[in-house]
Amino acid sequence: YLQGFHIGFDNWHSTDAVENTYFSQDIYRKLKAAGLIYTKSIEQFYDCGDEMHRCLVEMYLADERFTRYYDDVEPGLAQFLHDIVVESLNS
Repeated sequence: YLQGFHIGFDNWHSTDAVENTYFSQDIYRKLKAAGLIYTKSIEQFYDCGDEMHRCLVEMYLADERFTRYYDDVEPGLAQFLHDIVVESLNS
């Protein structure tokens, strides 16, 4: 069913390829210049219970990307934040 689109598996490429960045930015700039892109701020709030807070700080240590983000600011910061949130939840 993809034949009408002239797409084959040999046309697939990495999404982070240089040419994909170039073309997606080019398309965005043209749409923005034509007034077809707009931005607006949204505000969304939801109440986080204790278990959600606990799960969030567990990610600081379980996912190396979260750990690196905080530890790049200050070595050991991810562990420190985790520990103070957990301590707060346990008290």
